[in-house]
Amino acid sequence: SHKPKISFYEGWEGAKVIYEDGLSSLNTGEELLNYTGFTDYFNYMPREYAEDYIYRRLQKRIHIRIITPQSSSAEEFQKRATKELRRIKIVPAEKGNFSADLHIYKNKVGIISFKDNFMSVLIESKEIADMFKMAFELMWKGADYP
Repeated sequence: SHKPKISFYEGWEGAKVIYEDGLSSLNTGEELLNYTGFTDYFNYMPREYAEDYIYRRLQKRIHIRIITPQSSSAEEFQKRATKELRRIKIVPAEKGNFSADLHIYKNKVGIISFKDNFMSVLIESKEIADMFKMAFELMWKGADYP
C-alpha cells in the first residue's frame, strides 16, 4: 500500500497528462512548484496550449513558483509574473541549464523530458513528493543571484 504509483507517457500527449493532472489535483489557492528550462520551451509546447493552461490555472487561482535558467522566454514569463500568480527565480544558465520540466504538487512529481526521448513520468508518492518539495525549497532560498 505504500509503493509509489509510477506512470510513463510518451510524446506531447503524455506531457499534457502531467499538466492536466496538476490542474485537476490542486485546489483553489494551492501552489505548484516547478523547475522549467524555458530555452526552446515553445518548440515543445504549443503556445495556444500554454496560454489556455495559464488561463485555467488562473481561474482556479493556483499559484506557481518556478526556478529556471536564464533565457528570453524566462524573461517573458517574468514580465507577466504578478498578474499570472507566478513567482519566478531566474538563475544564470552557467549555474545550471536544463531543458526538462518538473512539477511538484500534492503527493505527486511529474517529470517531462522534452529533448532526447519526449517522455513524461508521473510519480505518486508522499515520501518522494516531500523529498522533492524540500529540495525545491532549499534551491529556492539559494537561487538569489545578483
